[in-house]
Amino acid sequence: TIQGHYSIAPNNICVPEEVTFSSTATPASTHKWIISSPTMSDTIYGDHQTYIFTDPGHYSVYYQAYEALACAAEINLSNYITSGVMPIADFSLEPAEAEVGQSVYFTNNSIGDNVNYHWGFGDGSVSAEENPTHIYTNEDSYNVVLSVTDRDNAVCEDTHTETVQVVDNHVLYVPNSFTPNDDGLNDVFLPVVTNVAKYSISV
Repeated sequence: TIQGHYSIAPNNICVPEEVTFSSTATPASTHKWIISSPTMSDTIYGDHQTYIFTDPGHYSVYYQAYEALACAAEINLSNYITSGVMPIADFSLEPAEAEVGQSVYFTNNSIGDNVNYHWGFGDGSVSAEENPTHIYTNEDSYNVVLSVTDRDNAVCEDTHTETVQVVDNHVLYVPNSFTPNDDGLNDVFLPVVTNVAKYSISV
């Protein structure tokens, strides 16, 4: 009886990537690995071999160790290896410097087929939209992170980061006194505001 164990690693990959096939089965003079998918089949021999996968998909592995064909150990691993294509995350934003309460528009420029999107806007808010819009409510500098993964296998991920500067240009100055003596200086009590379309005041 042949005894021992095998190792196939890694089994979640992004093509092109190399996978190592190892076995400590003893006594065995021959180690046979058949790698197959619906569109291909390939065979390698040895107790420690590598194989480069170049196409995305699911691959099954049939392993056989034997000293003679009458004394063999085998194992069949269906869809054991999952391979995907690494996407390239990228995006642009407008404006790069926004005011508090202003919409910031994010345009996804990522490269890859069938990708999922996860946006982190730096203020605790997230989105799964392809081209989201976000409004910041506080003045600060925010790191926006886009993570993209391949949708079919979700084993390949890339991230990209951009910074958006949010400023508060709304200025409100309320004087605490005025001098209504008709000298042309501070005759009228009136707040001074900037970038404010409408306000109300009561005294």
